[in-house]
Amino acid sequence: MMVDRPLLLGLLGASCLFLLTFVLRPGNFWLLMVGTTSLLALYAFLAGGRPVITFSRRELLIGFFSSLLLFGIFRVGHSVLGLLASPLGLSPLLKSSLASVYADKGSLPPWAISLLLVVIASGEEIFWRGFVQKRLMGSLGLGRGTLLGAILYTGVHLPTANPLLLVAALVCGLFWGFLYSWRGKNLAAPLLSHVLWDPLVFVLFPFL
Repeated sequence: MMVDRPLLLGLLGASCLFLLTFVLRPGNFWLLMVGTTSLLALYAFLAGGRPVITFSRRELLIGFFSSLLLFGIFRVGHSVLGLLASPLGLSPLLKSSLASVYADKGSLPPWAISLLLVVIASGEEIFWRGFVQKRLMGSLGLGRGTLLGAILYTGVHLPTANPLLLVAALVCGLFWGFLYSWRGKNLAAPLLSHVLWDPLVFVLFPFL
């Protein structure tokens, strides 16, 4: 089996950039995330070519309603975790994990964060689905490629040591990964879904 060097280099770069952004933090988190995802998207274009992004009424509807579905999944999950946390003595962990996720929410005005989230979400989809998952599906098949892509997407968040963020990354990776494979490697629906979902959970209807 041949080693996919562009993929390995991209994953190494993503790991370093996410470590810089989430842990070392030499500047404003949102601006760092814009830089990180923009660099990863640029690498995806250079190493993997332009991803297929073909918008149609069907893709727009799927992207829109899938973002609402994912938001609903997280709402239900948050409620279930809240019910289970107290009896299990996990309420402090849940609260601290949520507080960590939203710690940078006040560093910029909500409108600015919303605009930056569009860039961040677009860059993430171009790299993680349009480059990483596409190459994995090409070598491993749709199912295993989607699963491994979601695991790798979760893995770069490990330095945060935030269990809630890791679970969220895995759920999102699987959700958008499935959407990408279902839509025949057309990035339009997962990209729109991601772009709409981020402001929903970070700005409009936060969980904290």
